[in-house]
Amino acid sequence: LSALPDDLCYLRSLQELELTLNHLTSPLWRRVETQGDLLPSLRRIDLSSNQLSSLPGLLSRCPQLYEIRAGVNRITSIDNIIPEGAALHSLRVLDLQDNQISELPPLQECTPNLQTLVLRNNSITAVPPLWGVWE
Repeated sequence: LSALPDDLCYLRSLQELELTLNHLTSPLWRRVETQGDLLPSLRRIDLSSNQLSSLPGLLSRCPQLYEIRAGVNRITSIDNIIPEGAALHSLRVLDLQDNQISELPPLQECTPNLQTLVLRNNSITAVPPLWGVWE
């Protein structure tokens, strides 16, 4: 499995999506509407152990999403997961261990309820200055 069927985005009752150990590459979906929520009931997605170079920005259109696991991929940046002006208010867990991330964007405003951030075994050399003010 290297890409997901576009119709998967419209499963309104889907709550968990387990996609580990495939051959998924970026982008996950090729032709998806640009308006409205996708997977409105999705609470957890696991994309670990694939070949992703980035996280899909469409995840920001999943309003109930509280857990993203994407360890053991080829992700170099997480800038695109949350488009300008968008937010993942429900996100509590973001696991990006064993990737190739070198820089972190400020996450406080776009993920205000984040409780667990796993960045083990990346290439991070610095964190944004405002990270010290998280409560």
